Amino acid sequence: MEVLSASMYLVQGFEEIHVPALKPKPFAKDERIVKIKELPSWMHPAFEGMDALNRIQSRVQLQSLAVGSSTLHCDAQTCCRQLLLATESKWRHM
Repeated sequence: MEVLSASMYLVQGFEEIHVPALKPKPFAKDERIVKIKELPSWMHPAFEGMDALNRIQSRVQLQSLAVGSSTLHCDAQTCCRQLLLATESKWRHM
């Protein structure tokens, strides 16, 4: 387990604490980043301007396509709406 070394500062009457980000775990043997062009064409508008899904989206995209209802997957780096819009688009195109 990685040991964090946080630092605390007093700034204008409040405490500010800085905690360094964890280093990402190495990719598993079967883990990969999914390219947008690999997705069904009806999903492409939800990811306009992007070349690939991020690591979290790549992990959950098959689950999002397989379920019979809308799902919402969020992470800190992307808009939460992207996979939801893509899933909604699926039902509009069926």
